[in-house]
Amino acid sequence: MNDKTSIRNRQFFLAALVLIGMIVMGGLFQLYMDYIKKDVDSTVNQNSKIDQHFNAGIDYMLNKQFSQAAIEWQQILLITKKIPEVHVNLGFSLIEEKNYQQAADHFLTAMDLNAFQANAYYGLAVCYEKLGDLKAAMGSMRSYIHLSKEGDPFVRKARSALWEWENPLDQPIIKNQQSTESNQ
Repeated sequence: MNDKTSIRNRQFFLAALVLIGMIVMGGLFQLYMDYIKKDVDSTVNQNSKIDQHFNAGIDYMLNKQFSQAAIEWQQILLITKKIPEVHVNLGFSLIEEKNYQQAADHFLTAMDLNAFQANAYYGLAVCYEKLGDLKAAMGSMRSYIHLSKEGDPFVRKARSALWEWENPLDQPIIKNQQSTESNQ
């Protein structure tokens, strides 16, 4: 009987240990699921805020309220800095506010995040033109044309800008030659 009691005690102890283990594991699992749910809820909440600011930024840009649009883009950047389109849109808003260097910085950041973000090259070209660096502007605009998709309506405008920028670079040489010939 002693052996049977000892075996039953061990079995009872093991059963109790398994039951306690299951309860603890269930509790840990529930804590983990609560943590995941909070993380998912937080992500959903952040995405919702990003969507709200993004849509508001677009609306402000369409209504030519560029300083308000810039505020919306900056609100998104407080949540995440990893969306290249936000940097591009902020860059274009800053161009309209004549903050060309700041805009250029955002276009460059967009390119760092996505080297194929074609409109970032376009915006950067505009900034370089306004900052007086036509060679850099032409390089950026050529990159834009190269990366743009077929049927992109801005390619024609980009080619036109390139043509205009290339001519002023050639004209001083021609003018100098003409004035030298006039003096002789």
